[in-house]
Amino acid sequence: MMIKEFFAERFFLDERRRRWNRIVNWPVLFGVAFLGWMASFLWGGGPVFSPDSDSYVVAMENLWNGRMDLERTPGVPSVLWGCELLAGKGYLWVFCFLQEVVFLGSVLLLWDMGRMFVRSRGLVIGITALYLFLPCLSLFHYASGIDTESMAFGTIMLLLWMSLRILRGAEISARESVATGIGLNIVLLFSIAVRPAYIYLIPIYAVFWCFLMFRHRSRAVLMGVTGLMALGGVVGVVGGYKERIEQEFGYEGITDISYMNNYFFARENNLLLPELAENDSLRSKLREFAALPPEHLWQEIVYLERFDHNYREMNRVVTASFKAQPARCVSAFLRRSANVGAYRMWDCSFELRKHQVYSVFVPRMSCLYLFLAIYFGFIVWQWKRECRFPEMGFFLWGFVVCSHMAAIAGAQDEWSRLTFQAFPAVLLLFGKIASLFSLKRGKALSVALKD
Repeated sequence: MMIKEFFAERFFLDERRRRWNRIVNWPVLFGVAFLGWMASFLWGGGPVFSPDSDSYVVAMENLWNGRMDLERTPGVPSVLWGCELLAGKGYLWVFCFLQEVVFLGSVLLLWDMGRMFVRSRGLVIGITALYLFLPCLSLFHYASGIDTESMAFGTIMLLLWMSLRILRGAEISARESVATGIGLNIVLLFSIAVRPAYIYLIPIYAVFWCFLMFRHRSRAVLMGVTGLMALGGVVGVVGGYKERIEQEFGYEGITDISYMNNYFFARENNLLLPELAENDSLRSKLREFAALPPEHLWQEIVYLERFDHNYREMNRVVTASFKAQPARCVSAFLRRSANVGAYRMWDCSFELRKHQVYSVFVPRMSCLYLFLAIYFGFIVWQWKRECRFPEMGFFLWGFVVCSHMAAIAGAQDEWSRLTFQAFPAVLLLFGKIASLFSLKRGKALSVALKD
């Protein structure tokens, strides 16, 4: 039904401009966007390999042979495996095509979320069209790459869409309440399998389900209880996977990427204490590394990866270093957060591709910080004026804040690309604010206040 409504929507309602609906409509815009991606994809020679791509192919081969992979969780490797079963040697081309289809599907989800949240028809069309064509304007979306970007993007969009539908509070049956609680957690589990950094969403959804349990509607309470129990299942599966990794490789985590990230953060902020190493050779090597400038970090990580025992021991040293100086760690995080304000919101420096057109305007993260501060004031104002907490607005705002905090704290120098999944939520928040400045101010204000 949603798909039918989307493609049947008419942009122009005025009688004098209704003929333009034959030229400007969603089927035409989708076709243009898809052909633009296809032209870019073929012009670039097909699938694009980033520095991480080989590791996903290796993980797929390990999955095929019944082995676990230390570096990559099974989300993307399992999709690659399915594409190989379907297309044989051309599986990478099918994978990229699938990523583009996932992205186009996420456009429909954004449009439906806009209808739920913004409630200004023109603004919903505008932000949806911007989102549809943004991959043609910047590198924030990697539909042509063999990596996690597109799959992670699609699963997060599905999570946001399901969450907003729940918060909207439509009356549903008991069976639908149970199915919704279980379904959302299945999507959450797959999201973590695609990108393990999304493990930070588990506590967020624990709060989400607990919030529903305190609503005064029986169906919401049932959904909250079901969702919380299913979330326990997600925790159990992730914990079981972590134990398997520890038994097979001796690593305390679901991938060794977290080891690299922790080391990068420690070295970048001069937090590493080599004297805490019990291994003499590792202690000597870490002291040698500590005297090197930060631009040698990748060489250090490669060295530590090649010596397995030292790599695990290194993580113990990093963890002990963090515990020994908590105040400096907090200061380093705050300093990094402040420095992030000067970063680009869309990182066009990662895996440059000359065949794509770059953004004409690339704003700084400080612009986003300012916008989030303004929107928090708007939430408080809504709450005070309407005497009702704006649940959907606060959820989207909190999602953007938490996703950026997790990326800043837990990633390496390419952290900015891990925040792209929050961009649709930013668009929705912007649409909500922009609706206040409609020409019909009185009507726009009353509509915008309704969450």
